[in-house]
Amino acid sequence: MKNTIYIAALCIPSLGLAEDNKAPAFDQRGAVLCSYAITLMVQNYASKCSDDAQASAWLLNVLDNHRDFVGRNGPASQLELDAFEANNLPDVSEQKLCSDPGTKGFFENIVKNKDSFRAEIAKSFSVDRKPVWNPCL
Repeated sequence: MKNTIYIAALCIPSLGLAEDNKAPAFDQRGAVLCSYAITLMVQNYASKCSDDAQASAWLLNVLDNHRDFVGRNGPASQLELDAFEANNLPDVSEQKLCSDPGTKGFFENIVKNKDSFRAEIAKSFSVDRKPVWNPCL
């Protein structure tokens, strides 16, 4: 699990475009870029490693919602979002991805607690604002 969180935390700053080095204000609605990176990672796992097509499709929809939010509220263009996703997914074989217990654990936890995850994402998207990546988890 530590490796998965570490990978997610490393992925996120590249999209923030390092506007400044100030610590972001805590937003009770959640850090959209953090959940974006985690959703990207988990949806990638779902599409390549899981037989649960419904979960994969649902996570793809959540991922699309993240893209829409960040594209609407952030400095990122669609090309930058595409580049972020292409450059920040772990560069590992499908076998290694599918056997990673941390990623599998994130996937299983999100699917098991889908209603809670959905509520947290809805709360996070409830107000348009600048997407931030901290505090991530």
